[in-house]
Amino acid sequence: MNCPKCGHAVNAGNAFCGKCGATVPDSKLEAASPDERLKTVAEKTWKTFLAILLNPVEHLPSNFERLKKREALEVGIAFAVLFDLCAFFGLYMMLPRWAGTPGFGDILKILLFGFVPPAALTGALFLARKVFRASAGTIESDVFLAGIALIPIGLLLLVSGVLGFGNLEVTALMAVFALSYTVLILFTGCTQIAGIATVRAVPAVPIVILVAAWLSKIVFAAML
Repeated sequence: MNCPKCGHAVNAGNAFCGKCGATVPDSKLEAASPDERLKTVAEKTWKTFLAILLNPVEHLPSNFERLKKREALEVGIAFAVLFDLCAFFGLYMMLPRWAGTPGFGDILKILLFGFVPPAALTGALFLARKVFRASAGTIESDVFLAGIALIPIGLLLLVSGVLGFGNLEVTALMAVFALSYTVLILFTGCTQIAGIATVRAVPAVPIVILVAAWLSKIVFAAML
């Protein structure tokens, strides 16, 4: 195969061009069927989830480094879909307790709402890289971090829907863990993946969360 940038011949399996240093697409990944690609993304998403669940601070950067840009984007989108599903089922189980059985329109809104926080957080991370002078990071890393950072919140919504309002103490305890994991993931991602200096990342993380929440609120208000 040839380098997509300079056209120099590159041996199969090489990740970079030996002449210009450009990243070379994975020919095996490009040639894979949709089913094979979906299976590969699912496997990488699951492995990343398990690694980060055990130790987000140490395992997040190493897992990201193993992924190519396209893979990081796909895994980030997969996490966003997982968050959407968790939020959907959690809120769906809560809705009957709020205002009767949800109709088709309510179900569709919940599904659409679930994609707003990942998009808003991706935008907030992108802005943070520009404002706080990040030395690295790309839009792919922003999507990757946004998707993973919202998984604890998604699981919280899902469990809250299952437990109901009769277990507020358990839900509150889980909320502390979920928010802590989200903050750890964002801080680690900002410092070790995006390359934001630690002194800037300290205020950057809460600002990112606030901006993402503000953007989500605007979109939610427009969709209602």
